[in-house]
Amino acid sequence: MLDLTQFDTSAKSEEGVEMPLVLPNGDKVDGASIRVIGRDSKDYQDKSHKLSTRRIREATKSSGSGLQSEDLQAYFHEPAVTATKGWTGLSDGGQPLEYSADNARKIYTKYPWLREQVAAFVTDRANFLGN
Repeated sequence: MLDLTQFDTSAKSEEGVEMPLVLPNGDKVDGASIRVIGRDSKDYQDKSHKLSTRRIREATKSSGSGLQSEDLQAYFHEPAVTATKGWTGLSDGGQPLEYSADNARKIYTKYPWLREQVAAFVTDRANFLGN
């Protein structure tokens, strides 16, 4: 019989896990990681629903202005920003980079490969199994 509790991703999604960094050339990075929550966490789901509602409202505005390309770019960053809860060992331009949601937004804009890595990691439930 299959015990579904073996595949519960909720606890680790809430707690968060350290995501190891892999550079665009495939090299793994020692001493640097990003702490992320999973897509099954309440915080991630709540913010995702709010963002979706905002997208729908802006896309259906009757004024004709609707959703602009710049707005869509911001939407691509927010799920990764929402999932990010901290990091270690990151710098930008030789300066240590303190964690904040604003700094996460900045680096995910400047380094799309990093944002894509976070987004892929967060949506892979295997990363949040309770072992």
